[in-house]
Amino acid sequence: MESIELTTKTFISKIDKSKNTKTILKDLPAFDMSLIGSLESDHVKILDLFYEVLLFAKNKDYKNVHLSLVDFAAVFTDHIQVEDDHLYTYLKILASTRSQLEQRVVSNFSSEMKDISISISTFLTQSAFIPVNENNVDLFIEELQQIEPLLLNRISREEEVLYPIYKNSQKVVNIS
Repeated sequence: MESIELTTKTFISKIDKSKNTKTILKDLPAFDMSLIGSLESDHVKILDLFYEVLLFAKNKDYKNVHLSLVDFAAVFTDHIQVEDDHLYTYLKILASTRSQLEQRVVSNFSSEMKDISISISTFLTQSAFIPVNENNVDLFIEELQQIEPLLLNRISREEEVLYPIYKNSQKVVNIS
């Protein structure tokens, strides 16, 4: 899949006047001022748990590998669900009021992120049923290390590209 280069300025461009923007924007979910802060907080938890799992595996603390892996899977899954339900839904509807290029960028970005999520989720699903032990710990660590760049890539691209787009889509006016 091709890599997508997008800046906030590129996305936040003039609305395509040929579309009925008012009709489309009626379907736009409410802007949630706390969404991005919550998602960024999740990223910290996700990474903390990921590195905790890796550390327990390297220390051959198999009981805590399993417990931390369950926590990591739960936080990661919840985070992905919130992003799908709130962030991506909002951005796709917003993009539909913009140019074809911006619609394609959001769609492609969403697909890329979904592919990364599937890779991580597949790993998590398989790991839950195969307890880590002395016989497979090295393979488990190797697989974790393969997941790490996917996870870091997803988080950094969301925080650098998508979150600013979301934040800038709703201009807040200070009335005090």
